[in-house]
Amino acid sequence: MPPVRAKIPLSKGLYTNSDAMETQDFATVLTNCFNTKAGATVKRPGLALAVDLATDKPVEGLYWFNEASHALAVSDGKVFKITKTGATYSKSELTGSTLRNATQTGGTGRVVFTDDGVNVLMANGGAINYFVAGNSTSGPLADGDAPTAVSHLAYLNGRILANGDGTGKFYWSDIGNSLSWNATSWATAESDADWILHLGVGFKELVLFGEQSIEIWYDDGGTPFVPIPGAFIQRGISSQDSPQFINGVWVFQDEQNNICRMKDREIEIVSTPIEKELKELGNVTDGLSSRIDIAGESFYLISFPYADRTFAWNISGGATDGWSEFSSGAGRFAGQVHARCTSWASDLVGDKTTGKIWVLSTDNVDDAGTAITATRRTGWIDHGTMNSKNCISLYFKTTDAANDNVTAPVVAFRYRDDGSETWSSWTNVSMTGDAIKRVTQLGRYRSRQWEFANSQRCIMDLVMIEEELEVMVL
Repeated sequence: MPPVRAKIPLSKGLYTNSDAMETQDFATVLTNCFNTKAGATVKRPGLALAVDLATDKPVEGLYWFNEASHALAVSDGKVFKITKTGATYSKSELTGSTLRNATQTGGTGRVVFTDDGVNVLMANGGAINYFVAGNSTSGPLADGDAPTAVSHLAYLNGRILANGDGTGKFYWSDIGNSLSWNATSWATAESDADWILHLGVGFKELVLFGEQSIEIWYDDGGTPFVPIPGAFIQRGISSQDSPQFINGVWVFQDEQNNICRMKDREIEIVSTPIEKELKELGNVTDGLSSRIDIAGESFYLISFPYADRTFAWNISGGATDGWSEFSSGAGRFAGQVHARCTSWASDLVGDKTTGKIWVLSTDNVDDAGTAITATRRTGWIDHGTMNSKNCISLYFKTTDAANDNVTAPVVAFRYRDDGSETWSSWTNVSMTGDAIKRVTQLGRYRSRQWEFANSQRCIMDLVMIEEELEVMVL
């Protein structure tokens, strides 16, 4: 038969919920890279040091205070203000706060923030702390009626809202005064007798996430908060830090450890491609989520500290696509909290262990000087027939990856055939210039699994890989 051309699948995300023999269009390994809307496979952005908080502890909270054009960070229970002049980031420690609850001795809980335009309020299981724009101090609310065990905060129509950690209650401040609270200003999520693990606001609605249920309330202008009739969802969350409101939809980890999205009160499981991975992680109640944006695309990141894994979902990929895995070295992704600093046009992430705050950017081709290893492994590809195939050539179209660090960048590839566990040797293909690169004489197979990787301090942008093959009669 005459030779034919066939594209190696690059446009689909990670799929590990079935045997690799059943997977052809999706990736069976997709680490430190993701698929773009255009169908290319691109290495994730790198990290450059913004500032070191010098705590040698995890960064538990990071928040962009838009009205004051600076960021706040929490590490080891201490609060820091982060400023930027030109290209230089600076820190100053605020005195007065100790953001640890009764069970925390090393500052290990996530800190949640909200603000009213003047005051930033923050909590991680204990008393609400606050910071006033322009001050050099922060500290607990002085009002004795304020709740004292709070894990999550939100702002809606002039009031701060707070959950009662370990209860089904939520509380609100006086309207127009975030520092003033009334002992009678509270309500209980009544549809199910479970605790409120997380509260958040989207589309001017208050969403209460419980262990077994989700309730949606609104401000009726008098009560002030009442449940929306019929807006009760019989599905809970397993991790209180998993919900994120992204581009008009809620994304969260449910009580069965599925990643779901909620739009217009409808729940859809989006983690089917990695369901097997999630079920095998063990303890996943420690999931920590973030929303990051990369080259105009929004991602839901969820890290599991106990399992030491981080998964990323490009939400434009829909319910069956868009998943990949991010890592730093052999463990989960270094960044565990995130803040989009709009005035600076910067994305900051707080380190999972060191107290460092990083700039996450596609301009960074490595992680603070350490190369990022990006890998894409296909399923077993048979091109629709189990006849023997002769691989005449492999054509590569890539973006020029040369830079000051790497003058001879390459994408390496290897393959294995017909269910074998033995891989071929690695072959390097240049990623310099814009010309199409060709590799010839790549043997025969009935089904073949390909792996492509780059471990240099440079980008990897696989635009297209095409195979020229001859299908044999027998």
